[in-house]
Amino acid sequence: MSELPILPPGTVLRLAPGEWCGEDRVPVWDRAYICVERVHADSPEQAWVTGHAIECAYKSSDCTIPCMVLLVRVAAILRQVER
Repeated sequence: MSELPILPPGTVLRLAPGEWCGEDRVPVWDRAYICVERVHADSPEQAWVTGHAIECAYKSSDCTIPCMVLLVRVAAILRQVER
C-alpha cells in the first residue's frame, strides 16, 4: 500500500459507499463528503479522517469544532489526491 499523503486542512474528500465507516467501524453504504481537518493512519489500509460536513461551511452554521470522524480506506484518499 502507498504511503498516506498529506492532506491540507480544507481538502474535501468525496467517498463512495464502502470506502468509509464511522467510529463503530461498520461500513456505510452511502456517499460521504468530508472537509478534512486532520488525518492519521490507523493501518496501512485505513486512516482516521476528522473534519466537517460540507454543510458546516454554510453561513447559517456555527459548527466550530470538527463534527465528523470517519475511518477511510487509504486507497480512496489516494484515488482523489493522485488526479
